[in-house]
Amino acid sequence: MPVIAESGPLIYGEGAEPYVPPTPPIVTPPGVVIIKPPGFCDLSDILANHKIFIQHVDMLGACFKREEMPEFTDQNFEIHANIAIVDKYLTKNGEMYCSMQAVQNLSQKLKRFQE
Repeated sequence: MPVIAESGPLIYGEGAEPYVPPTPPIVTPPGVVIIKPPGFCDLSDILANHKIFIQHVDMLGACFKREEMPEFTDQNFEIHANIAIVDKYLTKNGEMYCSMQAVQNLSQKLKRFQE
């Protein structure tokens, strides 16, 4: 198999420039690239807002509808409500949201009436 080599121009004498071999491309190892979408906020912001959301849920102390938390935008409310549902902190039935604590309190009240 023939060997192919690269070499500079063969110019000798006055006016000849020294040959500089081409720089090889820099190859970086593959890594994780995180691309933040526009409007993306840090996780610390989301956690702080979620803590505020949970505090509002606790202040309501019972089942509530979306309209009872006007301080959150629709998008923020949905994000935090979905997180709370996955964490089993909230439950949803139709348009009503109930904290698990509110559900337990309701169950205890119902038990009192049944006795």
